Amino acid sequence: MKETYKDTKTERKIENVYEFLSLAVKPIHYLPIAGNILAAVEDASDVAMRRMDGDKADREWYLLASKATAVSIEDYLRRKENL
Repeated sequence: MKETYKDTKTERKIENVYEFLSLAVKPIHYLPIAGNILAAVEDASDVAMRRMDGDKADREWYLLASKATAVSIEDYLRRKENL
């Protein structure tokens, strides 16, 4: 489960970097040849991100059980006034 959590956290960081870089390189699209090259690179990275999203969805099911357990424990402690 540690590996799943670590992998999911890493993938979220990668997604944030990807979003930032895609916004940062938007002005390059206005250059004729560089824009075409950048479009091809972005298409390839989109394919990689979609594949990573599918893998992430498979791993997040493992985290769902631990999150449900934590919520259940917090609820129990609230009812017993220990939290």
